[in-house]
Amino acid sequence: MVRFKNRYIVCKLEFGCRVTLPDLTQDAVYRAIATELQVLHGDYGTACARKYPNLTVQYLNPSTNLVMVRCSRDQCKQIQSCLPFVKKIGEVDVFLHTLHLAGTIRSCMKFIVRYHKSQLPLLMSECRNPVERKKVQEMLTDSCADSGRTLGLLERSTTSQ
Repeated sequence: MVRFKNRYIVCKLEFGCRVTLPDLTQDAVYRAIATELQVLHGDYGTACARKYPNLTVQYLNPSTNLVMVRCSRDQCKQIQSCLPFVKKIGEVDVFLHTLHLAGTIRSCMKFIVRYHKSQLPLLMSECRNPVERKKVQEMLTDSCADSGRTLGLLERSTTSQ
C-alpha cells in the first residue's frame, strides 16, 4: 500500500481596507482557492484538485488570520502558484501571503506556535493602556493549551517593556 504524500501550506490572510473582520469559513476559503485554480490552470487544475480529496483547508483561525491548506505533493506547485491570485473570499477583499510550506501537520503547527511567539511583542506594543494589555494577555492565555509556558512568555514580555 502506498502512502499519499501531502504538503501543507500555511498562509496569512491580509484584508483590504476593512476594519472589522468578516466571518470566514473553511469552505469559503476552499471555494476561493478552487475557483482561482480553475482560472489559472483550467480543467487540468480542477481535475488535479478533485482527483483525491487532497485540496482541503485543514486549519482556519479567524482571530489570527492564519490558514493551513493541504494538497498533494504533485500539485503543490500549482496550488502555490494560484494562492497569490486569490483576491476575494466571498465578498471580502483578501490577499493570501504564504508563510510556510511543510510535509507534516506537526511541523506546520510548530511553525504557527513560533510565528505567534514572534508576533507577541508587536501585539503588546499596539496596546494603548494597561486594560488593553491585560485583555490581550487573557485572550492569549485562554487560546493556548499550555498556559504555563504562555504565562512565562507573557511575564517576560511585560517586564521588558
